[in-house]
Amino acid sequence: MSGLRECAWCGAYLGEAPDLPAGHVTHGICEGCHGRMMAELKRPGWTGHIQERRADRARVRLLLGLLVLASVVIGAAVLASVLVPH
Repeated sequence: MSGLRECAWCGAYLGEAPDLPAGHVTHGICEGCHGRMMAELKRPGWTGHIQERRADRARVRLLLGLLVLASVVIGAAVLASVLVPH
């Protein structure tokens, strides 16, 4: 017995996976899903999705940086209020 290969997109059976033990499953992509993915890649504007994701990640990094900076400033103010007598 060997493992099985199936399409990660649609779940179609792609054959046996002799390197895997019985009951285990590995994934690939079937011809139909591959064709649809390649057509999607060739569609005008597809790279815009990647650029939008990069911009989103940049915004998240900026917000995280600001959050860290605010935490440092607030932490310093709290520490100063504890250490400096009033």
